[in-house]
Amino acid sequence: MTDLPATVADLNALNAACDAALARARQARRDLWKTTLHCAARLIRSSLPDAAVIVIDADEGELHEVADATGSTLWYAPASAGRGLPDPIVAAVDVMLHDALGFGRRGTCEAAWSLSAKGRPYLYKTLPDTAAGPQHTARGHYPAPDGMTTVTACFTPGEGAFTFDGANVRHSRETRDRIRAAVLNSGLVWPAGRIMLAAHDNAPTGPGADLTLACTVLAAAGQLNPAVLEEAALLGELGLDGAVRPVRGLTGSVRTALDCGVTEIVVAEEDAARLEVPVAVTVQGVRDLRHAIDVLNRTAPAV
Repeated sequence: MTDLPATVADLNALNAACDAALARARQARRDLWKTTLHCAARLIRSSLPDAAVIVIDADEGELHEVADATGSTLWYAPASAGRGLPDPIVAAVDVMLHDALGFGRRGTCEAAWSLSAKGRPYLYKTLPDTAAGPQHTARGHYPAPDGMTTVTACFTPGEGAFTFDGANVRHSRETRDRIRAAVLNSGLVWPAGRIMLAAHDNAPTGPGADLTLACTVLAAAGQLNPAVLEEAALLGELGLDGAVRPVRGLTGSVRTALDCGVTEIVVAEEDAARLEVPVAVTVQGVRDLRHAIDVLNRTAPAV
């Protein structure tokens, strides 16, 4: 049998520790909802700038409706699917809502959600002001089967958050986590602010796009000259330790890049050793993400 505390003082100390832990958990949940709402507002307003209120289905953890300040509906699920609010943005918001609700429905009360006129399970919330400091943008390019896919990273200094809108929600989350780990484990500084990363036209991006995505994020945050990405193709999978790994289908990807006028190709060192390209094209083999950033900064055009 477990020994019981010997004194009232012991019981009081245990109760105080439990109360402190509970207070920290509640604060963490409030912080989670604050960040979730801010990120959702930024994503939604990137397509619907007049968005002021959202309604969610708290049972399903999904976005249900977006309205402006007068209450007029701007987007409504499922009738508006594919219109007004791009499906990848809806999917990204749904993931954030589902994750936040996973920490308990009570969090919606703490975050001051209100019951919608439609009744349960619909809750509504006024979106927060997302005005922030200057936003910095960078674009990278990745060879896809149908041509070069453009990826865009938007960075705003301030409270941290990182979202990636890709063709597959689960893959996007895994890619986001892998990129962040690779940056940190490479000894690079993770940008202190909000980062929104997106592949244009809902194009698929496999692990071979990791190097492009990571460098585009770092370029938006000022750790890499964005101009160097304009005529370069970056092909490499990132390990959690930041190592750049060889990719499958390298020959076809490089052919796509060359057909689109790329003049510089950055790949893993193993891939560089076996790659054959025209003399006018520069091939750079890199060991890891930090090496890639160093190489690209050396080749960046003078400002």
